[in-house]
Amino acid sequence: MVQVQSLMVTAIEGRRNFSYGQELREVWYRREDGIEGSLHYSGDFGVRAGNKLALIYSPTINSHWLGIVNFSTELYINFVPNWVSRKTYPFPDLIWPLNKAFPDLQESAFGKQSPALHQAVEQTIQKLIDQRSRCTA
Repeated sequence: MVQVQSLMVTAIEGRRNFSYGQELREVWYRREDGIEGSLHYSGDFGVRAGNKLALIYSPTINSHWLGIVNFSTELYINFVPNWVSRKTYPFPDLIWPLNKAFPDLQESAFGKQSPALHQAVEQTIQKLIDQRSRCTA
């Protein structure tokens, strides 16, 4: 079973940069204990200063955020590709070594466990949204 957790933070600043024709986003955040950090991702998911966020992660997967829930905009994004939407690669067992040589393979950085991990992130996101809905009702 895949273990997924969430970290509640407040966005300090959100930036949108363009690098080599790709749009990159950078979000600086502050945890409840005052520690600050940042995360980088690509895609059309905006975050502004002051937004209340839940960052989804797994303790067993280092250096990868799995998703973001933005309670201020009521939107979320799951960074883990679903098995169905994932590209097919000729050597699936070699995805990690090939990531360095072929950056476009990063979409499959989670390898064969992506279906279970994708589902675990979706379930965690839904629980967070349900909890938030009950608190505001």
